Amino acid sequence: MFVFRDKDLMTMLEAGIAGMLIVRRGQRGEIGLVETKIGDNNNTVVTKWDKASEAAILPILLASGLNVRSEEVGFAGNSKRSDLIYVVDPLDGSKPFAIRAMTSTLSVALFDTVLKQVIACVVLEPATGRIWFARKGQGTWCFFYNSNLEFDLREARRCSVWDGQLGAGSIVLVDCYRDFQLAGHPVTSNEVWSDFMGELFSGQSGMYNFGTNCLYYALLACGGNGMAGAVTTCRGGPHDITPVLLALEAGGCAQGYSNKTGVLTEVDPLNVLECNFMLAGNNQDTLTALTSLFKKHLA
Repeated sequence: MFVFRDKDLMTMLEAGIAGMLIVRRGQRGEIGLVETKIGDNNNTVVTKWDKASEAAILPILLASGLNVRSEEVGFAGNSKRSDLIYVVDPLDGSKPFAIRAMTSTLSVALFDTVLKQVIACVVLEPATGRIWFARKGQGTWCFFYNSNLEFDLREARRCSVWDGQLGAGSIVLVDCYRDFQLAGHPVTSNEVWSDFMGELFSGQSGMYNFGTNCLYYALLACGGNGMAGAVTTCRGGPHDITPVLLALEAGGCAQGYSNKTGVLTEVDPLNVLECNFMLAGNNQDTLTALTSLFKKHLA
């Protein structure tokens, strides 16, 4: 059983559940207007439920005395503390949400600005009530939030990645399917991704794209049969990849990359503020295969 000895994760769970209940209401009700974000060259969309979820989450986190970096509002808070900051995605998978797919998630992470690492993360799946959480050095855990609007952490079960090998019958979750830009500058091209994925899946691995990066790392941590890896971009921002901590704490491996300077460089996968790309595997062999192929096509 996971034992909480700090209030940070409890705050993150409280805030995340507040947002999850909002998103769940949206999944079962009227979606409303779907807008493309102003100034976004990557066709990222936002709904009223993204904003409503964020509005429910922020007050809880800000009351803890830490500032917040959230997808929709950007930076929030006036705390003088700078060593820790919350990083929030109030609705990850707005496009699937808009077409009534039930794969959307939300995430709340705690980032240590001194260590430059994510040190805790919570991912919530509104459609099922499934919640994953991890604290650096203490493993990844999962439980279900019940219909009585309560949760009991004594029911949490520790997660462990799949113990198989990349190859026939295995699955890699991929978000990288087209070009994207940062600060108005191209980061990759459609041709690059086409070549990369064509070679990756010629090895008989299966590909899935649920449209929610946070879910990828949670599923990798769960260790489902054949769940071998994940390859994602950070088009939306660092909140897209904070849940890599779940995969790492469940025994997986990961490598971050940045090409902000035009040169592909390796980055600590937990230093999500500096990453453009994230690759994760259920073991080192899988990660080596993914990174070798990635560098072949993107370097």
